[in-house]
This record gives sequence, C-alpha cells and structure tokens, in this order.
Amino acid sequence: MICASALSLGMWFLAMTWNPVANPLTSPHGYGHNGIGGVMADVYGSVSDPVFWMHHSFIDHCFRMWQNIDPAHRTTSINGNDAQGQSLNMDTIIYMGGIRPNVRVRDIMNTMSGTVIAGVPFCYRYNY
Repeated sequence: MICASALSLGMWFLAMTWNPVANPLTSPHGYGHNGIGGVMADVYGSVSDPVFWMHHSFIDHCFRMWQNIDPAHRTTSINGNDAQGQSLNMDTIIYMGGIRPNVRVRDIMNTMSGTVIAGVPFCYRYNY
C-alpha cells in the first residue's frame, strides 16, 4: 500500500507549480511536522527538534528535484501569495528576522546561482 504522503509527494512532481504548504495538514511538509507530533507540531518550538533540520533538508531536496524537471522555468518564476495574501514575485523580500540578511526570492531560487549573500556565494547542490 502506498501511503498518502508518498502520493502527495508524487503529485508535487507532476504539478506545474510548487506549493509545499498548500494544506498544512496533508502536504508532505505538514506530514513531517504533524505526523511526528510533539515539538515538531509546534510552529514556534519545532526548530528546537533536531528532526526539524532533516525534515526541511528533505523538503528543500524535493523542491530542487521538482525544479530540475524544467529548470529554465522553475528557477526563474514564482506565483502565489504570502501569509498576508500579498502576491509573490521574484522581487518579494524574504525577511530573516535579523538572523541573516534579508533576501529576494530571485536571490535564492536557484541554489547554483552564486548570488553573494552576506559576503558568501549562495551555491550548493544535492548529489543524487
């Protein structure tokens, strides 16, 4: 039997747009948090669980695999709305709360872009 999370993940790869948190309870992102439960289900506390980092690395990895299906389009555009309902675009600012410099979506959409953030090139890839 294929679990619902695997089906949801498969549907992500077929989708033309990427929204890993469309439904916080039934998306692969939501399953990682709510399926584990405890601290992982706490929006503010989950970052203190070591599993959080493994889970978000997996979501990041899946995003890159999705981008690799059509990199010419999937690393150069974005759609949807932010939490406040504002339309997203490549110049939307991602606020880092003072932990790191704020970045534009375009600065981090392609992990191999080499965009310099805080004096360090943003450049990494996954080995599959």
